[in-house]
Amino acid sequence: MKVKIIMVLAIATILFGLYGLVNNLSMPNPINIQPTKEVKIKVWRLKKDVELSEEIDRRMLSIESISEEKANSLGFFEDVAIELKPGTVFRNTLNKGDYLSMNDLIAPNDDGYIDYVIAPERVPFPLTVDPSSITGGVIRSGTIVDILALASTKNMSNTNRNVKKSVSITPIFSGVKVLKVKRTVKKERNDVETETVNLILELTREQATKLIVAKEIASIEVYKSIGKYDSSDLQADAGDILKDFNSITEYRANKVVIK
Repeated sequence: MKVKIIMVLAIATILFGLYGLVNNLSMPNPINIQPTKEVKIKVWRLKKDVELSEEIDRRMLSIESISEEKANSLGFFEDVAIELKPGTVFRNTLNKGDYLSMNDLIAPNDDGYIDYVIAPERVPFPLTVDPSSITGGVIRSGTIVDILALASTKNMSNTNRNVKKSVSITPIFSGVKVLKVKRTVKKERNDVETETVNLILELTREQATKLIVAKEIASIEVYKSIGKYDSSDLQADAGDILKDFNSITEYRANKVVIK
């Protein structure tokens, strides 16, 4: 009797084990589904209203990450890159909260830049100077400068044989806006590089006319306007440097008379 009971229990145990094995084999493995990561696109927005031709500043902008769907609806299909070059201005009037792209900006090296930054009733005047003729620091688009004439002349008279000598520097204009700056390097035949600075100045028509004449009779110097000062501070002649220097030397027969 005991043997029968043991055999029944053994068979039951085996059947139970087989049932569990078959049940496990028939159950599919669970699939670990990872949640889809939402794609974000970086955009720039204005923190304040801006005007046409106003120069851009990093403090005007904020960076946001928005959903790809929303970005696409706004016309953005990838992260927006904004290059903040000095002198870059807005092409249009924009409002606080507007989204920004490079199409809304124009930089000094872009075609048509001067049309955005020049004031009404002003003309762009090209002036080429030697780098040594620029004083006061780095000059870029939007810099305010003073224009001076450095004159050193010798005029001979055939009738009285007078020789007039003068060396002076005189301010022509003050508070002139630089619209654009371009540096050019030329290599000469002897492999010596010569650098020139091409400035586009914002002048009135009267100022432009006077500067044309000044270029013919004097060397033009450009001073960066820094702080407050009187225009007389920018004026000097040789007598201010050498007290014994006289501006006129007259030759008479075998004598030299200093006046």
